[in-house]
Amino acid sequence: FKQGIVWQLLNEEVKAFPELQFLNQAYEHARDDDSWSKVWKQDDDLFLESRWTTINYILLNAEALYRFKWESCSSAEKLALLNLAKSQKLNPANTQMIEHLALNGLITVRKGSLDLVNRSFAHFVLHAETADMLNQLVAHGEAGIWKNYKLPLGIMILLIIGGIALTSGESIYIIAASMAGVLGTIASVTNSANLLRGQIKE
Repeated sequence: FKQGIVWQLLNEEVKAFPELQFLNQAYEHARDDDSWSKVWKQDDDLFLESRWTTINYILLNAEALYRFKWESCSSAEKLALLNLAKSQKLNPANTQMIEHLALNGLITVRKGSLDLVNRSFAHFVLHAETADMLNQLVAHGEAGIWKNYKLPLGIMILLIIGGIALTSGESIYIIAASMAGVLGTIASVTNSANLLRGQIKE
């Protein structure tokens, strides 16, 4: 199994986690001809196979560590890691969460963009949870966004209702009922859009 490993790739992967440095003991005894120049001379299929062999070898040894790191994250942090694993961008306004992930050694800056620390951890993140659990993470993230804006939106709606009632002379109950109908329609449209988006993702 170890014969198909790209030792230079393994060395780069384990640099991110001191707990995996024991894997470098095998790398230190690798033959001199196991170099990048030799790997690059392989055909594309063999090179890809060697890379996946290396990643799988690391995952066999790092599964417990990666699982511990993953379970130590909040739901929002897990969702952020998942987005990075899918090559998506993070909201730069979430500075506290980004700093926390960086301090825990899970993300880094690569070519001017945030990225996961290595390929094996990215592979783990993509397969860390079931589809149902991932949907729960997404729902939790959307609920968090609504929670942040619920109070200011509520205050704004109350001010609008009060302003219309004062200027139009209409009963505040009639205006409130109308606003409730409008909000119900908006909520229905939003839920339909979320369901459609979920179907598209699947």
